[in-house]
Amino acid sequence: MKITVHLPLSHIKACLIFAGVSDVRYYLNGLFVEAYGDRVFLVGTDGHRMGVCRSPNDADIPPVQFIIPRTLLDGLKGSRIDKTAVVDFDTETQAVTVHLAGLAAVGKAIDGKYPDWRRVLPSTASWGAGQFNPQYVGDFAKAHKALGLRAEQRLVVHHNGEHAARAEFAGCPVFLGVLMPTYERRPAVHILVGEFTDYPREQAAA
Repeated sequence: MKITVHLPLSHIKACLIFAGVSDVRYYLNGLFVEAYGDRVFLVGTDGHRMGVCRSPNDADIPPVQFIIPRTLLDGLKGSRIDKTAVVDFDTETQAVTVHLAGLAAVGKAIDGKYPDWRRVLPSTASWGAGQFNPQYVGDFAKAHKALGLRAEQRLVVHHNGEHAARAEFAGCPVFLGVLMPTYERRPAVHILVGEFTDYPREQAAA
């Protein structure tokens, strides 16, 4: 059976930011597609952060799940009038074809079991402060740009202490993310504020 889903290019680019790159867990080196009825979910994760985009599909389809290799998605370019990729998936042969702007990339779905991304989504938040890898936080800024959001649609992190934290963009109903905190087992080295604020008053007055 051939299944066709429509994926906005902005969603693909945003979710690829969170997907694995040459990860030993090969099934993370791509984007997970989950579609049913008129809904399509696109997921990218490397185990440290996750991005999920949802979009409507043009037609009702039976439930289907597959992983598109990032090799078929890296470098995708749309046009001024064509910014949605049409993805054909053959459930029998596992063939995947990505159509965009008159071009087609052909390959096979990754043969692997993708993590249950819904179980990763935190349903609550303790609001205890979490510590995060700055690079991972910065990647949400890249996703913000890929989605074409406005400056006032700020990143909102639902801090959850040492547990996974939900992240979203204000006023953006199509994206949901997860940030895993860092776990620092060594005593933290604190810099005294005075080392930055102390300044000889006589020099300041000079």
